[in-house]
Amino acid sequence: MQAPIDPGVNAESKGLPSETLLEVYLTAFFDPDSLTESKQELLSIHSVYPVGWHDLINTQYFLKRQVPTEDLRTLVAQGWLDEKSTAAEDQLKLSYRMHPLVQSVLRHRLPNQELWTQYADQLGYLFINLNTSQGLPWITSGSILLQYLDNSGPKIELAIALGDLTQDSGQWDKCLEYFQESQNLSKSLSDTLLQGVALSRLGAIHQAL
Repeated sequence: MQAPIDPGVNAESKGLPSETLLEVYLTAFFDPDSLTESKQELLSIHSVYPVGWHDLINTQYFLKRQVPTEDLRTLVAQGWLDEKSTAAEDQLKLSYRMHPLVQSVLRHRLPNQELWTQYADQLGYLFINLNTSQGLPWITSGSILLQYLDNSGPKIELAIALGDLTQDSGQWDKCLEYFQESQNLSKSLSDTLLQGVALSRLGAIHQAL
């Protein structure tokens, strides 16, 4: 079963309210709870990705495991994901994407704190190696992830990493917001080490402004 709506089309361009599109998806797709654990993990990780295409190799990096191609074929056939293949250095590169409305639904239907915490850790390492333009889509992903992660050390570290990246891109209001959130979280969890990091970041920003 193919996705009933192209991921590149938004609700406004179709003249339909988002609620109508959500209803179409929910009635068209199989119940995600009936899927195997490995397929649920694939859907859960794609639900917090930036909107757009993502290479299979990236997904394997974030999941820290090989992804069975039959799992992906099933999810594509059922309409959860779209697939495209491109030739790269005499090899076939597979990429996948999920409609933003489906992402929104699955973040509530398939929460996976352990997987998302692992993803947050990996994002922190990814941010270190990204320039500003490369990092922008992942900032959006990290910001969404902050809303769903349980309060923990990795969530604080993600907020600090997001603050660093937005500071590098000159988004002063956003970086202050992330550093303040990391400070509030670390204080509530009595994590004095990360609270000190957050406070030092806040102090440096206030001095620079």
